[in-house]
Amino acid sequence: MPLNTNLTNPFPQPNETILHISPSCFRTADTARPRLRKLTSSSFAGGGSSSSNISLSSHAILAADLALDFAKPNSPRSQRNAPWTAVLPSQEDLFSCLPLAWAETGVWPDIESYLPPAARKILSRQRGEFSTDWDGVKDVLEKDGVTREAYLHAWGLVNTRSFYWHVHHPRHHHHHQHLHGDDSHHHGGTSSGREDRICLQPLADLLNHSPSSPHLCTATFTSTGFHVRTTTPLPEGSEILVRYGRHANDALLVEYGFLPSDLNPWDETPLDDAVIPLFNSQLK
Repeated sequence: MPLNTNLTNPFPQPNETILHISPSCFRTADTARPRLRKLTSSSFAGGGSSSSNISLSSHAILAADLALDFAKPNSPRSQRNAPWTAVLPSQEDLFSCLPLAWAETGVWPDIESYLPPAARKILSRQRGEFSTDWDGVKDVLEKDGVTREAYLHAWGLVNTRSFYWHVHHPRHHHHHQHLHGDDSHHHGGTSSGREDRICLQPLADLLNHSPSSPHLCTATFTSTGFHVRTTTPLPEGSEILVRYGRHANDALLVEYGFLPSDLNPWDETPLDDAVIPLFNSQLK
């Protein structure tokens, strides 16, 4: 079940700051354990393709770092992260709602055949990316007892809870900062470019999505961190809602493991697979 983040005090004015998170609290590939950071520099850690000069994604490294938090709970680093990891969805809870977990754990191995084309395409991409990431980190993680399934749990947590941090970064060119509502929430990608600028943010990742709430809060990155602000007056007890992006229901289901309870103005139903076969060769 999702957690709700509710106000304990009223915010009577628009544009009031509800939450500010400093960049020092962000978890990125550069804050991961040193032995994991080395994996981003040149090549995969695993056998077979280790000679291929391909860096692992930030997603892969963040998931590996999180998996080690769970596997080594008494280490100083894990203890420091413990207040945050304690409120993360358990493996059982996360696997109950993610199509990727259904497919990868054998609970529903042929789930792709039951999904609409748009959702099927996303899931197929996810499975390829997860397999690539696991191949890249398994030699390191298995030494600490992290199984493929445990890594899938961490990988799913990163996929559903990370943010695009579009700011200047020593390993990247300068990038503009974007609104959370304009797709700052991470949902898949490749091992370079936009996806490689993702971060995890304790507390901010508890905020739930609404596609159309009249009390939607804005969420922005600035040079001083991440800010959540009101757009309308909010009474005490109100849930803090943001928009993960302008996502159709196919993306919300496969990437995040839920469907919105209210109307989604960004939803769409592609008809290509149903209509194109009806065309003759001249119309095609």
